[in-house]
Amino acid sequence: MKVWLAALLFSASLFGQVPQFRDGDTVVFLGDSITHSRKWHKYVMDYYLTHFPDRKLGYVNAGISGDTAAGALRRLDRDVLAYHPTVVVTMLGMNDVKRDLYAPGPPSEAVLAKRKAALDAYRGNMRKIALRLKESGVRDQILVISSPFDDTAAIETPNLPGVNAALQECGVYLRELAAEIHASVVDFNTPMTTLNVEKQKADPKFTLVGPDRVHPGDPGMLFMAYIFLTSQEVPAGLLEATITGNTKITAKALPVPVEKSARPALDWVPFDARFNAVKIRSAGLAPGKYEVQVDGVVAGSFDAVALEQGVPVVITATPQYKAAEAVAAKNELRRQAMGTLRDILKFEEMIPAPLTEEKIEAWLGKLRDSQSPQLGYYTGLAAKYKKAKPLEEATRAEIAALSKELAERNPEVVWNFQLARAGN
Repeated sequence: MKVWLAALLFSASLFGQVPQFRDGDTVVFLGDSITHSRKWHKYVMDYYLTHFPDRKLGYVNAGISGDTAAGALRRLDRDVLAYHPTVVVTMLGMNDVKRDLYAPGPPSEAVLAKRKAALDAYRGNMRKIALRLKESGVRDQILVISSPFDDTAAIETPNLPGVNAALQECGVYLRELAAEIHASVVDFNTPMTTLNVEKQKADPKFTLVGPDRVHPGDPGMLFMAYIFLTSQEVPAGLLEATITGNTKITAKALPVPVEKSARPALDWVPFDARFNAVKIRSAGLAPGKYEVQVDGVVAGSFDAVALEQGVPVVITATPQYKAAEAVAAKNELRRQAMGTLRDILKFEEMIPAPLTEEKIEAWLGKLRDSQSPQLGYYTGLAAKYKKAKPLEEATRAEIAALSKELAERNPEVVWNFQLARAGN
């Protein structure tokens, strides 16, 4: 049974008035690893590509794994302002709170002081980022309260109680900052934490976040995209069709395809019903049941009264859905290419230039000697860097080509509806 917890999770009070992206906007997503290598912003852009194909949007991933507000401030010119954004979406905090300060057990006064200092630094640096962006002419700033650290799941990863409360404190400040600079806020933390706690009543091992308590997987990413788009109050539904017999309707909107890896989220939020429903109407029908098909795919059998009022249907096997999957696949290739550039920048931030094979191996050797718990991650990142760096300009060209292709495609789509008496 689907568990949408609509009344609990998605009351209007959770969603502020967040501006939609406009035609011609360049949208930069600034953040840490949850932006660098994850898909939530890609799913958001999938929505705009399919529902608003006439809005030509620039899309930039400016996440850096492990980053903080201080790090984002240092790289603001290179990673954000260089793209002349009109919209910047900023989500930081997961590393700012310094999770290593939240070991189980009563904290000492010294630890409490360090926790406070970390939050104070976050506040100061987030304010500096926001003011720099405002002074630089960024039209809309969207401040995102970070997805949670799951400190309630009964999973093997060592728990750090209090980290999520610290992230929620960051959220309190973001609301204050948004009021000061006339920005808007999207809250990922509250609905995600609420769903975790509710689902864990039946399954203590359930986590919307992931096995490391930090990084949501694809279902969590789709959940986040749902929250973001709902906060923007984007239009509900996909298309309204008034049909009689065989009817052709030309439209520009396509459904937002949900990839298989993210589909568990459809049990948590009404993503398809909210964004992908086609509302079918037919007036003046004689009483009885009628079958509706969309391009030969049966949408269902409905009585005349329901069709008079309008029936919302979601179908995932139509040519339109397949066309949307092709669009999303190109956007995914673009996201992956952007992630490669982020990997290059992340690695180059850690080792002083110029990078050489000898310098990289010496740096990894120090990590091995110190028995760093992150040796595996950095060894993998070094391998990615060696492979990706020679192809950096080709990767940039790939991003540009995919962006051009997505912007210039013909968005018009013909929908073929068939209405007939059921059983005929």
